[in-house]
Amino acid sequence: MFASSIEKSLISTLLYQIFSKGIGYGKYLLFAFLFGTSMQMDAYNMALTILDVSMFVLGHVFSVVGIPMLVKSRKKSFTAFKKLSGSIFVFSLVLAAIIIVFQYIFFYDLVSILAPGFDDKKSALSYEIFKYFLPMNIVYLPYFALISFFRSLNFFSISNFLDFLMAIFSIAYLVIFLSSDIAIIPLSLSVAYVVTIFFALYFAIKIKIIGFTGSIFTPYMKNMYKNIAKLSLWFLVLQLYRVVDKGFASLLDNGAISALVYASMLISGMGFVFDFAYVYITKFSEKEDKAAVFTLAIKLYIFLTLPVVVYLLFYSKEFISIIYGGGKFDKNSIEITSSIIVILSPLLFLSLVNGLFQSLYQSLEKYAYVICLSLIGVLINFVLNYLWISKYGIVGIALATLVSTGVIIALNLLIIHYKENLHLSYKNILFEFMKYLLAAGASFVTIRMLSLPFFVSSILFFVFNYVILVLLRNEFIIRIYSMIRKR
Repeated sequence: MFASSIEKSLISTLLYQIFSKGIGYGKYLLFAFLFGTSMQMDAYNMALTILDVSMFVLGHVFSVVGIPMLVKSRKKSFTAFKKLSGSIFVFSLVLAAIIIVFQYIFFYDLVSILAPGFDDKKSALSYEIFKYFLPMNIVYLPYFALISFFRSLNFFSISNFLDFLMAIFSIAYLVIFLSSDIAIIPLSLSVAYVVTIFFALYFAIKIKIIGFTGSIFTPYMKNMYKNIAKLSLWFLVLQLYRVVDKGFASLLDNGAISALVYASMLISGMGFVFDFAYVYITKFSEKEDKAAVFTLAIKLYIFLTLPVVVYLLFYSKEFISIIYGGGKFDKNSIEITSSIIVILSPLLFLSLVNGLFQSLYQSLEKYAYVICLSLIGVLINFVLNYLWISKYGIVGIALATLVSTGVIIALNLLIIHYKENLHLSYKNILFEFMKYLLAAGASFVTIRMLSLPFFVSSILFFVFNYVILVLLRNEFIIRIYSMIRKR
């Protein structure tokens, strides 16, 4: 059963993420049309990778370290919360300045390590693109600090609204200043972050209990630094999954990195819509019965993702040709990207479940689990990439990611069962999985028998799937229907 507070947070997050991530993903449709799978896009993706392993890593750390600490200080008093939030905000400004200097000094060294297949021309193009990220670089950490404040206060509607604004401003800039110059992409992100942080500051000021000044040497902050050091290593290891894949893809033909990114973004873009990790960080921090919350979350993710996974397994080529096809995204790009999608589609579910484990460990402050498991996953991914890239090419890279992720989830299940004494309802989860799989399978077989046009088949596949679940009195559909009726 849904707890009322979790229910409201999940619905709010889902609705905003459908709009914000959906709009945000529209950017990639423009990227595909304007640049396809080209050297320019490869260079852009590597510039973005430099941000992944530096600034973006710490942005996520602010959320996952800050939220549990802020929740505890909120329970103590609002004064304690204001002092801690002020200290975190000041620290975000200081840390951002340090990282930016580091990025520009060591840029070429990082590219030579992360993209061994890049020549001097590609590296120079990546650097030129990277310079346009500077405004976003400056405000990125302070923005995520503010987001962590809102989430720790259960103001998910505010944080979701800000994500929505971010997507709107970014794609608006792209559409208004549409150009074949690759610099338009980093500029759109910089403009979006700079404008959105002013809205975030406005909301923070209106709430009044959020601070903007404070000492960065308090006992709370010293404890936070320890956790940041641990989690930075963990998030860096997590980023290495994608970094390893891009690094091996750089050894292939021009456009391999871009094709991998287009496919990955399609999967992760769908995953973002269904990603309630930050909701569960707060709920795991608040609730005693973590196993019950975890079981419910897995069942919810099965309900949301399994029909999509089945759909992508059988309709990936047609789907890719419709959403990406056109402009410079030619038939070869469609063929390569769709082959990657077939392999990566189960990650839509597996990555969300993996995020649940991470949220659980963060609430328990068991960061060692996360770091060790993530490192094992990266090592498995690296070895499998090395073994399979020469024989299978880009498909081997995708397959290595899928297998390594599955191994890590299996290890996570063993850890929470034997080390943390959290006993999930595996029979219940398996029953739900089989039920949803049969519903999706029955829908697919029915659609195939009708031999309808692709667009009609796509709509009817999901309609039939959820009609079957309604007939089976699915608990989530019943809950959603009840909420709608109450409103």
